[in-house]
Amino acid sequence: MMTLDDSGFGDDVSFNCIDTSLEVKRYTFRKRKQNSEDDSEYVKQLSKTIHKSTPQRQSTRKRVKTAETPPEPIRRPGRPTKAKAAESERKLLEKLERSLGNKKQLTRKTVETPPVANKKAGRPMKTKHVEEEEKLAEEETEQEDIEVSAKISHSHENLKRQPCKACSNCLRPDCRKCIFCKDKKKYGGPNIKKQKCQLKEKCSSPTVLCQICKGDVSHLVGSDSPKSKVVKKSTKPDKTPAVEILHDTPAECGFCHRGHQDDPLEGGKMFSINGVSCHYFCMLFSYEGRQLGADKDGLFGYYGEEVKKQMDVGEDISCQHCAKPGATARCSLDQCGASMHFPCGMEAGATFQFMGRMDVFCKDHRLRQDVESFPSPPDSDCVICYEEVEDDGEEDILGIRAPCCGRHLHRDCVQRFAMTSGTKHFKCPNCNNKDKIAKDFKKHGIYIPHKDAAWELPEASSFYNFQDMHLRERRCSISSCLCEEEEGRRFSEVEGEYEIVLCGLCGTNGAHIKCGNISQDSLDYVCEDCGNS
Repeated sequence: MMTLDDSGFGDDVSFNCIDTSLEVKRYTFRKRKQNSEDDSEYVKQLSKTIHKSTPQRQSTRKRVKTAETPPEPIRRPGRPTKAKAAESERKLLEKLERSLGNKKQLTRKTVETPPVANKKAGRPMKTKHVEEEEKLAEEETEQEDIEVSAKISHSHENLKRQPCKACSNCLRPDCRKCIFCKDKKKYGGPNIKKQKCQLKEKCSSPTVLCQICKGDVSHLVGSDSPKSKVVKKSTKPDKTPAVEILHDTPAECGFCHRGHQDDPLEGGKMFSINGVSCHYFCMLFSYEGRQLGADKDGLFGYYGEEVKKQMDVGEDISCQHCAKPGATARCSLDQCGASMHFPCGMEAGATFQFMGRMDVFCKDHRLRQDVESFPSPPDSDCVICYEEVEDDGEEDILGIRAPCCGRHLHRDCVQRFAMTSGTKHFKCPNCNNKDKIAKDFKKHGIYIPHKDAAWELPEASSFYNFQDMHLRERRCSISSCLCEEEEGRRFSEVEGEYEIVLCGLCGTNGAHIKCGNISQDSLDYVCEDCGNS
């Protein structure tokens, strides 16, 4: 083995590679050790010369620079290699895939260390042509893996539906008259709205095309995706008002299975709502009916869905009187629970209270009047029809007594009187009591509607002639009128002999001052109808 000079290399270069590297390492180690020993001795000598004098303060003490040693090459431990960098990058990609919920497949080529050719081992180097072929093969395999993973994990949730262009709705020609047709570019429009013809309906069989599946996947939309959209039904109720069915139009109630009634009180008027027909009172006394709207909504507050729902509930409940289904009226006593139709209950003598919670009491539990506390009447005649009220014993179905004066009345007569009078004008036909008789009769099933009297309504004004009460006609009622003006008896001047003065008793008939010999100072006049001779 040859010796080395100060530079670390000998004259002869043809030496063994392995032995030479070992000698170089040993030499450098000896040199570093020798240099460190020399530096330590120099520092010791220098420190002795400095500290021979008295110690000085740190602020005034002179600092002596030590000999600067050449910086040693620092090799940072744990420097990542290419293989470790690729491994850390792969772990980071896996972590990102887990955080994204596998929605997107993150793919990246793995970083591989280039193969180091060992000349001594005699391994052949790869040519450029071979490397390109291997690279293309790797890309093809990666693309296949991506397609397979996409087919397995992809979703059809966000795909749009497209018209099939084959059904009758799609093949229907444009009208060329609506605003959307005039907007189309092929008809000379600006193509801003971009909508189909208004006469065209929606496609009957729309398609959903998927580029990965390469075909129509409309049969898979909504079934393969765990987050498929749920179509929520509209919670807004249908407030369409009910339509009254005229008496001459045939119809059948969905509750009591009867048609139009001669007396409106037997079931109320017939209405059509949401495709079904029913009497208003049949719906009003449904046990589970909910009146959630205003009077103008639906059937006086009952929405169309609620009417149909109560009919479906009544299909399983039969009436105790006629044994037909649809008996939604039920006795309010918990221990009874008898079900009936409204017309059947009225005929049997049940009590239907048209107030409060609209309670119903069957024939056995109907409310009875405390007649012992009423005044004794002189006879048993009805005050309205002047016919005798028959005594039907304990049932007391046909008659009813006034609590104020104790007079007998037919229930039908009282009900018809209440229908024409309304709440404002209903009173006792005998003693004119209002509060006491109205409260007691409502409790025992008399229906008093909230309306004005029938004789004051506009449709009845022509019969009762109530519109003329607010007008006062001024004309001379003397048989031999002396007025020679063109208007004749209707002529009236102010403060003259042909001024018309009305009768002081009736206020209807009048006369000219000259015709009736009326004093201009007092202007007192009484017509012939009121007793003037």
